[in-house]
Amino acid sequence: MAIFLIVLGGRASLLGAFVAMALHLLYRKGWKPFLKVFAALMAIALFFLMAHYLFHFHDAYLSKMLDRTLLASSLESATSGRTDVWSMLAENLHNHWILGTGPQSYFFYPGRGSMIIHAHNFILQFLGEWGVMGTALFVILLGYGGVNGLKKLRAKSRQGAVPRLAAGLGIAALTVTGLFGGTYFFAQSSFFLAIFYAIWVSSSDREVNSCGIESKMKDDDAQ
Repeated sequence: MAIFLIVLGGRASLLGAFVAMALHLLYRKGWKPFLKVFAALMAIALFFLMAHYLFHFHDAYLSKMLDRTLLASSLESATSGRTDVWSMLAENLHNHWILGTGPQSYFFYPGRGSMIIHAHNFILQFLGEWGVMGTALFVILLGYGGVNGLKKLRAKSRQGAVPRLAAGLGIAALTVTGLFGGTYFFAQSSFFLAIFYAIWVSSSDREVNSCGIESKMKDDDAQ
């Protein structure tokens, strides 16, 4: 999933991929290797920034990324216009904060650009569609699932740790990307999220097998 997000190339997808990789490194290796990799990435970023200024190195993609991040002149520029997208949602939520304006309502907001079909932030998307009540329930559900899956992952004796970890990292990558994009909006990414969440909160193979064996033994004893 991280490789897939990197291939997409957007800043949000890159951030999501790097967060997932950082979490994996922290989980597997601890803080010291994580800090070394982080320092290496910062050195690479500094190198490209110096090359951009001192050696007039102008790669189209890198220059665009620098202009939108380290060299951005305003928050509007750094977010590629997302502040206007978010402000429009707040304006249309006036007097609708409790229950929101309904499913897919962002598409029908007046003043929406033809290419803007969602809020580019999954929390704000749910806030617009379902209001404070629906968003609170959504965040509580995600938080409960996150904590539940983390407890199962940290249980060292349980099987299925690798697929559970992979699912958790996929959730982390897509969720971070969803703070600036539509991973919780589009069907393609939501399909993968549903699979990841199912694996993340599911019982391990060992639990399922042990329950089956125990139940079979009880049935035999009863007979």
